[in-house]
Amino acid sequence: MKRFSNMIAVLVLAMGASFAQGQNEQRVSERPIALRLQLIEIETQLEPLRVQSYQLDEALKPESLEQMVLSAGSTRPEELREAYARQIKLRRERVRAELIKLVAVRTQVESMLQTAEQAEATMTGPGPEPVQTIVHSQTIARTHDFEPELERMKIDLQTELNRIDYELDPENVRRAFGAVGAVRPEVLREERLQLLTLQRDSVITRIKLLQQIQARLEMQ
Repeated sequence: MKRFSNMIAVLVLAMGASFAQGQNEQRVSERPIALRLQLIEIETQLEPLRVQSYQLDEALKPESLEQMVLSAGSTRPEELREAYARQIKLRRERVRAELIKLVAVRTQVESMLQTAEQAEATMTGPGPEPVQTIVHSQTIARTHDFEPELERMKIDLQTELNRIDYELDPENVRRAFGAVGAVRPEVLREERLQLLTLQRDSVITRIKLLQQIQARLEMQ
């Protein structure tokens, strides 16, 4: 995930430099691409937080706490259970706070994207030929230089999606937990399916955003 985030950061910075070299028309035209890249980065950060939040919710269930206490073999199980619950709740509060903050940022960027696309529609609507057409074309050429990186990102995401789909196969889930002789295998299978579904939804969201970026580049 870190390598993926670094790649997006480089692309956003490079596009920002491209904007700085051009006129207002260029910024209006290419800003939606940069904003979509930011949404991909936000989604990349949201995925592990959603997973952690789900795992902590599961860990707080009475049966999960009971299993942890039994594994510890404490002579004072009630105190240990309460201590585990306090620790997990503190971690969950921190994770939820990060989630709330990131979701707020995502909402802001989505609003900025909507505004940017409306501005672009106004700029490219019926009217006289823009004066900055030649300079604008040069900027578009620079933007197309990023296409190999975007394609690599898409390949990485598709590879991740294929892995998740393979693991989501019921037979593979059953085999994974049956092989290790897990306690409460049905519960663990259900938890695993939920986590994989969260990850899959996140990957699909990012793939769709990349496809939108690539479609815009093909139209330019």
